[in-house]
Amino acid sequence: MNTLIRGMSSALAFSVCLGSAQITSAQNDEEPQYGGTITQVHHRTHFTEPNLTGFRPETTHWLEGTWASPFAERLLIGDIEKFGPRGSGEYPFTTIEFVPYKFLSGQLAESWEITSDPLGVEFKIRQGVMWAGNDHIGMESREFTADDAVFHLETYLGTPQADELTFIENVSATDKYTFFVEFNEGNSFWPFFLGYGTRAPHRAPESYAAEGSIDDWRNQVGTGPFVLADYVPQSQFVFERNPNYWDTTTIDGKEYQMPFVDQVVWPMIPDAATQIAALRTGQVDWHTGVQKQFEASLDSTNPDMVKFSYPLANSKFVALKSDGSNEILENRDVRRALAIGTDNEAVIRAVFGSGELNGFPLDSGAAGIWTAIEDMPDSTQALFGYDPDLAKKMLADSGYPDGFELDLNIHTAGDYPDLAAIVAGQWERIGVKANIIGMEGGEANRMRTEHDYSGAYITDTGTSMIPFHLSIGLYGEGRTYNFAEYNNPEFNERHLAMEKEMDINKLTELGRQNFLTLLDDAPYIPFGNPNQVSYTWPWIKNYYGEIETAFVNYTPILSRMWVDQELKADMGY
Repeated sequence: MNTLIRGMSSALAFSVCLGSAQITSAQNDEEPQYGGTITQVHHRTHFTEPNLTGFRPETTHWLEGTWASPFAERLLIGDIEKFGPRGSGEYPFTTIEFVPYKFLSGQLAESWEITSDPLGVEFKIRQGVMWAGNDHIGMESREFTADDAVFHLETYLGTPQADELTFIENVSATDKYTFFVEFNEGNSFWPFFLGYGTRAPHRAPESYAAEGSIDDWRNQVGTGPFVLADYVPQSQFVFERNPNYWDTTTIDGKEYQMPFVDQVVWPMIPDAATQIAALRTGQVDWHTGVQKQFEASLDSTNPDMVKFSYPLANSKFVALKSDGSNEILENRDVRRALAIGTDNEAVIRAVFGSGELNGFPLDSGAAGIWTAIEDMPDSTQALFGYDPDLAKKMLADSGYPDGFELDLNIHTAGDYPDLAAIVAGQWERIGVKANIIGMEGGEANRMRTEHDYSGAYITDTGTSMIPFHLSIGLYGEGRTYNFAEYNNPEFNERHLAMEKEMDINKLTELGRQNFLTLLDDAPYIPFGNPNQVSYTWPWIKNYYGEIETAFVNYTPILSRMWVDQELKADMGY
């Protein structure tokens, strides 16, 4: 095999913002403790019935990956010990759903190698990793092998999920610990699809063969630090410590078996106010998704809690129909004038409280692709300023000295009406009258996905954190999430090249160019990403503000936490 790139051998440039973090002085000056329970409410707000409709990984997508993450491990994982705040500090691991290639490490795979002849990826399976076993299905613990990895991927290839995996030509185990995936063409998103994304958590073949198959929660078997011990619909998941877990962590030079806690509980609490009440009263130890509106109250009533602020995945923006169906917005200079006439920072302050201004189409976690405002070309930097006089002049130069009217479509739920009112007021200053058109539920979503509107649409995307969606899922010609119908031949050519580029450095450069091109053409006016907060009680130790280490995966963080049970008791809990 001719090697192109070896695992973890990339020289990406990166720029990240660690955000605000308050870390107690007792993070690492105490001996780790075993035992106790961590009750966690996480930022996956839809982690409740009736959304949770099954346990089959091939059909329940990201939701299944969430609840399975404590026991179902992946080939690749973000390396928080080496690169996170507890290590070199190069990457905060607060980016939702995505880990840059540079910061990946092996989990079930000890190493990996991209090959050119044949094209594909060869994974060396970590020896000695054991399936936990399951008394309910009569399965004894046994070693995870390359045959298990083949079973996992072939299972997906036999389902509708295979539509995303058409780049795979063949899957094979070349020996007990070597797993090879042959490609029929390049695919830049392979680390996500094969390594750490929604299709990556591995389950034992015995779970599928058991009575009730994988659909029965009691049949689940993984290799992770926890095992699924109980599931009560609309109530909670309970995970217990896997005593034979393979991985360890080193703290102050001493090696410890993971995990530290005996139990993890995930209550299913759909109401945000009820979540906060449970956190406030110590019934919840760790909440990774506290909305900013609750921060002042929690800081007042519970000043001892430790908190970390980070940007949300959802980036909100105004989509400007740019496909020629709207003569006014077809003009690039008009779109840029509207952007310059929009005070993004004022929107963040008024609606979100705080946020990251430069968070669209990617946030700072997109190492090497995302570009800081001060490093952007002058023409792009100008779009992040607010200059209504310049905007009016640009409109006049474009043939609109008296301005114009423009439909501004919104969903009537959430903060969209507030966003629309602020934008309309700002645009009025530059002579643009915004006709706000509100829609509810299904009609709003239909108009959004079918791009069936004229003028402008305030909406959001939940995948702004995944850089390669810049090519694969979002802003290219004909893509569902290209709400503005943006069509730039130069951009399109690059994004098609990105989809098949296997060289991470070339891919990163193409992405950086498209990141700047999309912003500069202004088919979207971004409002940035609002912040939210992760809170822990002081008795939770060895936590440094990380949020996800793979797509919907918090387990490497959980398995390293311990509970200071004496402190908890002293605090009256």
